[in-house]
Amino acid sequence: MASAVESVQAQARDQEQPLEDVLQRAIFLASVLRLKQMGAWLRQELEGFADGAEVPAYRRNIEGTLLAWMPANGWVQAPISEQMAADAHSLDLRDPSPSLEQQVRRNRRAGGLRLDPDPEREKALRARTQLDTRLTFAVTTTELAAVPESVREIIVLWTTDLLDLGLVGENMVFSRNERDSVAHLDESLADYAERAQGPARERAAALRAQKGGLLGRLFGRA
Repeated sequence: MASAVESVQAQARDQEQPLEDVLQRAIFLASVLRLKQMGAWLRQELEGFADGAEVPAYRRNIEGTLLAWMPANGWVQAPISEQMAADAHSLDLRDPSPSLEQQVRRNRRAGGLRLDPDPEREKALRARTQLDTRLTFAVTTTELAAVPESVREIIVLWTTDLLDLGLVGENMVFSRNERDSVAHLDESLADYAERAQGPARERAAALRAQKGGLLGRLFGRA
């Protein structure tokens, strides 16, 4: 039978395991090990990042295309200058990772989906672009999938270090010495996040828009 740590790692690697279940089990593991920073991050990924909370690098500046609602034509690419493009065509994601993963799976055939900016960001974009209409973003499933894939990879890296340090955790029971031996991993989240981005984006890149999907309808390409 797999140990507690091995079980969490196996679930994180298994794409058939819902990310919500993976996070809940990982949160319990972090709690038992008394890794407060890791536990706090896992809970934010499960519940979403509050307005004003700093989001990790893999959630920042997600590439998208700004769309504007035109009553006669529906959603069209917002007419903005090249100078505005760098700022206007990206967004930060605060949604719970399980929700993002579900959206990726539901919209895989379309190749992308629309994501509304928060009210403050939309207000700022309207002022900056001088477009007095509804604004939203078209984001590819590849870009969106990189976030939950980063979360899974971070959990894999973390549990790998736990196993390398000799933790087993039968029945989620750890001695004080075992907890002390892994306490320093609570400071490794930024390192895990950086190392996770490459593998996460490789897996996300396997998702391709099919011809005639959302992006094809909006921009004339699949």
